[in-house]
Amino acid sequence: MHLKTTLIFFSICFFTSTKSKGLTATQLAHVKEMMHWYFINNRDVIQKVLKEFGIKEEYDYNPTDMNNVKTNKILLFLVDVDKIGDNQMVEKLNKVDVENIYAEFCKVHKDGNGLIDKEQFIELIDAIGYSGLIKNAETLDKNADESNNDILLDFKKDIKNDCHKDFNLADVLYKVLLHRTKLKKTEFGYNEDNIYWCNLFLKFNKQFNVKQIHDV
Repeated sequence: MHLKTTLIFFSICFFTSTKSKGLTATQLAHVKEMMHWYFINNRDVIQKVLKEFGIKEEYDYNPTDMNNVKTNKILLFLVDVDKIGDNQMVEKLNKVDVENIYAEFCKVHKDGNGLIDKEQFIELIDAIGYSGLIKNAETLDKNADESNNDILLDFKKDIKNDCHKDFNLADVLYKVLLHRTKLKKTEFGYNEDNIYWCNLFLKFNKQFNVKQIHDV
């Protein structure tokens, strides 16, 4: 698919008449799959990457942070700025969601490397619970035992079966959003087979100097 066609496809998929901040599955997938662009210790390159997603605000970061810490911090920035994809009519995590989940993430992670393991991830899910996952008290089953709720059990099974042993905040938010949409029966809005992401990755590698990436 040529770049021009890709950008047209991107616009059709992401732009609708209503706009609200937050993080969609597609935006989280971008951070997960292309997070190495946020590891760069070059402020100008990072701003150029952010500009590709319609972000005008300056992002201030600590270049001495470990890579996954950088990823976690930029998510706290991205959730509260206008960007491409905010108009997508799908389930999303808002600023309060992200801040609350990040607070629990910080409680369970011990090493300061911006990562949690499977046991810590499950501990985090227990902390946010059923109500924290769905964020809509009207739909809660008042008679359900949260510890035995099928959705939470399915979530924990997903974590245990994941091929990765460690998770950063982007991984956690992505899974929370996925299981929230299952519970609420709402639109997740991301297809990992979409060729758009491959083309975007190639575009970035061509436009920016990959040698500037730090510690990938």
